[in-house]
Amino acid sequence: MRIAKLLTALLCALPLASCGFFTPTFQTSRYPDGRVSFFIMSSFARAVCVDRIGVFELDDGKRGREIWSVEEDPPSNAICQSSFMFGETPEGFTQGAGGAGGPLVVGREYVLVAHAGFIRGNMRFTHELPENAAE
Repeated sequence: MRIAKLLTALLCALPLASCGFFTPTFQTSRYPDGRVSFFIMSSFARAVCVDRIGVFELDDGKRGREIWSVEEDPPSNAICQSSFMFGETPEGFTQGAGGAGGPLVVGREYVLVAHAGFIRGNMRFTHELPENAAE
């Protein structure tokens, strides 16, 4: 009986150890036309299956109004999505309460918040156009 309890505890802990204890890493790409994309991966350089992502304005260093979000519909982990384009809704996702995402303001600071199951990570970024941006 005692061995069965130990095995059950170990089997329940394995999913947590394999996917739960890492720090999300964010990569932001800016395109000449002003679009911004986000890629989320684990500290083990693996893609993370994100089920909700949102961008918030920062006001005096504090998280303000959510301006864009998408969430998996329905939450099922059937689609593993780790790459997102600001303002676009990928297949298998629906637009969240944050709205469709108006244009990002150059020089303004934002925070990106991503959820992958019970794991949450965030990243601050300032919107800047690349040097070869279209005017």
